[in-house]
Amino acid sequence: MVSADTDFGTLLARTHAASPSFVLIRRLVGRRVHEIARVIIDNLDDVEEDLLAGAVVVFGDETMRIRRLPIG
Repeated sequence: MVSADTDFGTLLARTHAASPSFVLIRRLVGRRVHEIARVIIDNLDDVEEDLLAGAVVVFGDETMRIRRLPIG
């Protein structure tokens, strides 16, 4: 799942869920869909293992953060 809505990540954390993996888009305001897709595609090799194992991957303007599930 890919979203800019932080509520889904909050739900995963509160329920201690181990899946599904989730890509959160943060601070990419003003970018078009194809630009956001490019950010994800360009970084997919770096996060593939985490996504397969269960993780929240957060992409920002200049940052990427990975939190393995379950959180907390």
